[in-house]
Amino acid sequence: MFVWWRDVLRESTLEGHHTKVVQLGLRYGFILFIVSEVMLFFAFFWAFFHSSLAPTVEIGGIWPPKGIWVLDPWEIPFLNTLILLSSGAAVTWAHHAILAGKEKRAVYALVATVLLALVFTGFQGMEYYQAPFTISDSIYGSTFYLATGFHGFHVIIVSSTFLLNLSLFWHINEGIEEIMADYVHQEMTRNWILIYLRLFLLIVIKDVFLSLVSFLNKSKNLMDRTELILGCYERYRPLEIGASTKTKLAPKSSTERVLSSSRTA
Repeated sequence: MFVWWRDVLRESTLEGHHTKVVQLGLRYGFILFIVSEVMLFFAFFWAFFHSSLAPTVEIGGIWPPKGIWVLDPWEIPFLNTLILLSSGAAVTWAHHAILAGKEKRAVYALVATVLLALVFTGFQGMEYYQAPFTISDSIYGSTFYLATGFHGFHVIIVSSTFLLNLSLFWHINEGIEEIMADYVHQEMTRNWILIYLRLFLLIVIKDVFLSLVSFLNKSKNLMDRTELILGCYERYRPLEIGASTKTKLAPKSSTERVLSSSRTA
């Protein structure tokens, strides 16, 4: 891969731009490469959903398997998601700067992309160090480390390529930088968002849903008990005699008594 990219860069810089046929071949080749990457991560997603939606007896019939402590999705995973979104915005900025002919801005944007990718890799390593499970801990650990590990490997490859060829990136033929931007969006943003939703938020949503169902069941039981108590009270309460059927008359004032006596006389 390194030698092939070296030849591609040398042909496009020192020996002149590629022909239209070569540019079209590079574009189609990169598109097929992205499709193969999509199928690779689709296999990881399939393994996860196949195991989580129908847990087998071997893992206790529950998901996550018994003994697995899931990482908090609102800590390092959420921070890495924000970092990758920022990295995707930076590479889009670089792409538009190259198309507009602003070389300095494109270099700044690419430097920001590489730095954010390195920060992401560092946090990912910290997450691996703090994870309470390993790759051999049931199907959850296997799918977690395979999916995030392959994604992190792609991030390292892309950031290394940008770092090594940063000074030559301006000389890449028009259209190749667009493919590279699409690849970065695919590998560094979209796949990670899918991994984040699959490995972290789905479990949180499941827990929230189960908590809501439990709360509704408890509320229904409380309402049933309240109705039972009220029914017993209505059935066995003593009858209130006089208070609800008779109306007490207010005493007459002195003026009313004088008028009443004068009329009688």
